[in-house]
Amino acid sequence: MKNSSATNVSYLSHDKDTKNISGNGDVFKDIENDNILNQFDFESDKKKFDESIYQNLPNYLRNAVGVLTDDIEKEVFFFGAIGVISGILPNIQGFYDSKHYTPHIYSFLVGKYGEGKGILTKARELASKIQQAKMADYDSEMAEYEYDGEKGVIPKRKFIFIPANNSKSGIVRLLKESEEKGIMFLTEADTLSDILKQDFGNFSDILRGLFHHEGYEQYRTTNDEYSYIEKGYLAVVMSGTYDQLIKLIPTIENGLFSRFLYYHFNPPKGIFKNVFHNDKQKYTSLFDNLSDDYFQIYKKLSALDESIEFSLTEKQQDIFHIQFQKWKTELSDLTDGDLDGSVNRLGLIAFRIMMQFTTLRMLENNEDFLPNKIICNDIDFITALRIIQISKNNALEVYKFIPKKKSKYKTMNTTSLKTIVAKFLNNFNKQQFSSRKLALILDLSHTTISDMIKS
Repeated sequence: MKNSSATNVSYLSHDKDTKNISGNGDVFKDIENDNILNQFDFESDKKKFDESIYQNLPNYLRNAVGVLTDDIEKEVFFFGAIGVISGILPNIQGFYDSKHYTPHIYSFLVGKYGEGKGILTKARELASKIQQAKMADYDSEMAEYEYDGEKGVIPKRKFIFIPANNSKSGIVRLLKESEEKGIMFLTEADTLSDILKQDFGNFSDILRGLFHHEGYEQYRTTNDEYSYIEKGYLAVVMSGTYDQLIKLIPTIENGLFSRFLYYHFNPPKGIFKNVFHNDKQKYTSLFDNLSDDYFQIYKKLSALDESIEFSLTEKQQDIFHIQFQKWKTELSDLTDGDLDGSVNRLGLIAFRIMMQFTTLRMLENNEDFLPNKIICNDIDFITALRIIQISKNNALEVYKFIPKKKSKYKTMNTTSLKTIVAKFLNNFNKQQFSSRKLALILDLSHTTISDMIKS
């Protein structure tokens, strides 16, 4: 797979200028471009993905988004795709904080019923050929096992998609038999929330641990059954309404809340989309081809003897730390510290998305060899931070709907409350601040806040 004789490659950047890549067969690194790193502002209230995001994606992902015909489809598919793809990039890892992490992320798409979440299933199709190949391998191994008179070890059924409608023992077993890796994909979040309410199916603790690749072990005396996962690697892609979200994550204190990347899509009101658009007829064949592409990626990475190491440049690390400190201060002030844990984990999710994008870019530009190390592409670094910025703003929207303890601000006297409002006015510029937004965050009426601002 690796060819150390390859010394230089190049790729066509999105502005159609050729950019050099330095490499000696061991390292894939985009030449640093301070102009790229310094030209973006991450402080807006933007909540939607758009072409400025899509056009800077690696081709494997940009081409997939480009297949779709309307903006809502692109938003929904793209959000689901980065979740699915995160689960099909084996043998890629990067060191973050105190341990190695893989690209796997948890993502939750929030929207009204019947408003376009169905296109999310196209994101699942990106990994469908991988699932089919695993099923075919199992059938072949089982046929050989039965032909030999059932001698030897019984073949294990391997999955890329781990069913959420499952027991705790089932989750552990399926992950164990699938090389401790998988994707949990649900278009209806209450499938998971209903299972987690059952004694046999309450594997919320496993989900929380798998986000950090933690192991899990259990013992059942009934059948003298011991099962374990040494290190689990799970991606989760889920969609649902706000009602379904609250059933799954009833409070901010629930550890699952901070582990998800959130996106709320809101289609234009009163619009019936053109369901007979000619281009939609091409979706089946186009996504079948895209599934082939990702199957080849999966096979290529699976064949590696050692994992490829991903890292950021020193300049990227500095920008990363400064930016997340700003976001943590902002959300800590807005939510009285409720979302501090979410910002910490958004940092890890950002790192994982950067890893995903630079891996895809490396694969599209390097057909003859795979390096031992890859260094984050500046465009991918910026794009991932912009995605996190948008998700951060969406997380704040989701936060408003999650039940919280009774607002302490409702019992404050007017003088103290005016001090709090003044703090927000002083700390945030007009683009970041609105009286209606502050009223929702403080759980007070819009009139009350407006009157205090005017006074």
